[in-house]
Amino acid sequence: MAAAVPNSVGRAALVNLDAFSTPGTVIRGNRFNGSKYNLGRFKSNGGSITNNTFTRAGANLEITPLPWLFEGNLPVVRDVVVAGNTFLGEGPHPIHCGPYCGQTRPPKNSPCAVCAVCAKDSPWTHNISVAGNRYLNATATPV
Repeated sequence: MAAAVPNSVGRAALVNLDAFSTPGTVIRGNRFNGSKYNLGRFKSNGGSITNNTFTRAGANLEITPLPWLFEGNLPVVRDVVVAGNTFLGEGPHPIHCGPYCGQTRPPKNSPCAVCAVCAKDSPWTHNISVAGNRYLNATATPV
């Protein structure tokens, strides 16, 4: 049985802005709703994002470090599982495994020519497993 987050942990306390190393992070069984900018950026080796619901973010879930000019030279993100999640109204391609996927040159929510395919190793990611996720339109009701 999972324990509740202690009251002393504030909203931003789970965000790590000044270091890369967050190995083994698990994001499971949550409902994320209404982000203005992005579903998130995940860069935790050996981590997983499973059985969550993402709604109304209008952007993507990035499994990658930022380009070097923002964070410096970083190791690749490896051994991550993204499975069993529901993406409601985020389009058919909300999961990206490279730092250039958020670009808007191609039509929104379509694969970008410079984006890494999550199923293949890239300069930014190795051994990323994306499976069993549901991509529903904005009018659907997740079960």
